[in-house]
Amino acid sequence: MGLNSLKLNAINRLWIVAGFFATFVVHKIARFVFVQNADTIVVFFCCLCLFYFVDRYKKNDAVIKNIFTGVVVFLAISFLYNLSYSYLHIPEWDFLCFYLFAKAGHSSNDFYNPEVYTRVFNDLNLQTLTSKDFTAEVVHVGFWYPAPSMLVFIILAFFDLQTGFIIWQTLIILFLLIDIILLTWLYLFYTKSTYKQSAALIVPLILVFLFPNLTASIFFSQTISLFLLLLLLLIININNWKAGIFVAVLVIVKPLAAFFFLYFVFFKKWKAVAAAAIAGIVIAAITALTFGTQNFITYFTSPPTNRIPDFVYLECSSLFGALRRFQQNNATFISVSNIKIVYYLLSLFFVGSTFFVLRKLHKVSPVLSFIIFIPLALIVYPATLFHYNIMMIPVVLFLFTQKIFSNITLNLVAVFLLYLIGVYDLFLFNLALWALIISWPLLLKKTGNKQRVELSLA
Repeated sequence: MGLNSLKLNAINRLWIVAGFFATFVVHKIARFVFVQNADTIVVFFCCLCLFYFVDRYKKNDAVIKNIFTGVVVFLAISFLYNLSYSYLHIPEWDFLCFYLFAKAGHSSNDFYNPEVYTRVFNDLNLQTLTSKDFTAEVVHVGFWYPAPSMLVFIILAFFDLQTGFIIWQTLIILFLLIDIILLTWLYLFYTKSTYKQSAALIVPLILVFLFPNLTASIFFSQTISLFLLLLLLLIININNWKAGIFVAVLVIVKPLAAFFFLYFVFFKKWKAVAAAAIAGIVIAAITALTFGTQNFITYFTSPPTNRIPDFVYLECSSLFGALRRFQQNNATFISVSNIKIVYYLLSLFFVGSTFFVLRKLHKVSPVLSFIIFIPLALIVYPATLFHYNIMMIPVVLFLFTQKIFSNITLNLVAVFLLYLIGVYDLFLFNLALWALIISWPLLLKKTGNKQRVELSLA
């Protein structure tokens, strides 16, 4: 019996290795043949074919599980390699922006003044590390965010450039690793599985590791991994007054989180609203004591958004960015001012449509009625960038667990199509997910799915 057990373990390991190397070969061929980011889509397609085989022929044995384990192991190693690769050089975008923000905030109580940035920029000798666009978008603009957001970056002011980069990069990578653990936990909660069921981990890890531009925010040294961590904690505490605190902190990391506040006001969750208000007052007081009150005034009297070059919005994955790209390609018959009017009208449409279906979504699940604000914020907030999209991972995982279709293959096909859109255009990806959630009550009615998911640690 002992010998047979050893042979069985050896065979299982061989199937894991086979899954690993098969994924490696597919990944490398896809990267060589197709455009950037298409490699993850090709790997996803191969996984989809294997899932179809399992579902079609009812194969649910150890061989299939071990092959998928090999796939996950390869994706995890590739993910960790990409994270380690991000340490090789200090990126102009966006780490040097954050470093300059911190140094300017530490050296002056007027960190919205471009003259302060010009002086600090020259003192740090950053000219050789930056481009003309950096000067136009950062040095000549000043701090981009509301005054309390300086609290996020100020830690960098106490380190030299290289040390600050290593510490910052390590922190955001750590946040992303915690994000993946929490995302997996949420998936298991929604599906009523446990960590002891190793097969239950395969699907969420594949969906996370193959998510479009998963590590992009790390290569840009962005704070999105911290934002996602706070967002997950907010979702976990969605029925708790503590959610208000997470909203307040999220706003100082990325101002687009202000859209989340609408959920709590709409459903009259006054304890959470009060917690957000108190937390906001405390954060504002800390900011005023640390940097002075003048910055609060300057942000409104001389807003940095007035100095941001117009071409910056052409890179954005927001509604405004999509409209500006359309206007640039059709400049002969539509002006920028007209595009802004269209943007405001469409924004009202998106917000109004969301509120129109919000109570129906809430009847399905409080989580569903909240997560619709994530794609809404990414669509309406003008300065959304493509690497912000990892905050959509909990949306995808939650919708996948609702099993709108009768078998796993069809649900995976839906996610595959979404990811395919995400590789092509992240604005369309956000738009598709928003539209999917808006139509969710109708889909449930069509399929007869009455599932309601509650989630709260209250």
